[in-house]
Amino acid sequence: MHADNELETWRRQWQAQGSVPLDLRRRVEHDIRLRRLSFVGSVVVTTVIGGGTTLWAIVSGESEVVLLLAAVWVFIAITWVTTIRLDRRRGPWKPMAETTAAFLDFAILSCRTQRQGITASAVLYAGFFVFMLAWKYRELAEGIPLEVWTYLTSGRVITLGAITAGLAVLAVYQRRRLDRELHNLVSLRQQLEPGVSGRG
Repeated sequence: MHADNELETWRRQWQAQGSVPLDLRRRVEHDIRLRRLSFVGSVVVTTVIGGGTTLWAIVSGESEVVLLLAAVWVFIAITWVTTIRLDRRRGPWKPMAETTAAFLDFAILSCRTQRQGITASAVLYAGFFVFMLAWKYRELAEGIPLEVWTYLTSGRVITLGAITAGLAVLAVYQRRRLDRELHNLVSLRQQLEPGVSGRG
């Protein structure tokens, strides 16, 4: 978002019977779609991962799979609690009014919540990743002696590590993009209506 270029346009539209700039409206509509997709995605993941692991545990009857099942549902529960808390912080699912101020406030809050969501996702992913490594090592080591270093340098673990590194780079990129976007949004909000606080 080019704040300097858009500011003058938005300032003029601000005074035009409270109309909302088209770019801002599109950004907010995009945020609302992402929010809905995120909720649907959470339901799908819960159904597929939680349901699939439950079915596996029932069919296999193995204690190792039951342990995995318990861990999966603990992580699912933590994920849902985190998701619901972030959703409550974000507030209503649409701007409170058809004004530029309300749309900017919505966009700012959405941006902050997305940043918090990235951090929460990274922590949850790291926790589950470590658990899965330990669980798989324990399962393999029961059959034959297996050194930890041999396990950690196996092709499967290295592949998972590479995928994790890629996800980490993507998360950092997204976080920085949101930081810049939030800075621009807050600056616009303050310039359009001086005196409005906008902490990042």
